[in-house]
Amino acid sequence: MTRFAEAEHTPVYSKASADEIGRVIRYVVTASEHTVAALQVGGRKSKALLADWAHVVGFGPDAVVIDDEEHLRHPDSDYEQRVTAGELDLRGRRVLTDTGYEIGALVDVEFDESTGELTALETDRTSVNGDGLVAIGPYAVIVRQDAVRPEEEPPAS
Repeated sequence: MTRFAEAEHTPVYSKASADEIGRVIRYVVTASEHTVAALQVGGRKSKALLADWAHVVGFGPDAVVIDDEEHLRHPDSDYEQRVTAGELDLRGRRVLTDTGYEIGALVDVEFDESTGELTALETDRTSVNGDGLVAIGPYAVIVRQDAVRPEEEPPAS
């Protein structure tokens, strides 16, 4: 498992050319699927382009490898544009349960680097199973109450 903070600024290479094409800047998360859908790659050869997770062939502590830099693309939805502009950065965002309890500010997100599946959302007070993510908005992240880890669960409504 890897955390967003650990992987930010990791160099991204093309398997086809062996060129460094940039660094991991941000993550496009699909809340309904609880996955990293794409990586925002910025730097050397790209300016805020996205690499869909399907094109990530290796994700290690020293580098991310995508199949071919030809697959880098511009954001194609309002949501992706807002993510790449930094408007929907997850860290620091308020986390609310679907029953109306605030459970802290989001500190980091843990994911499976082989699949992109979210495994945990860490707040400054507790943690939430990755499959508990419901929605990401400009003011808050909503999670399912039943996905809050039991040892630190807020009171039931």
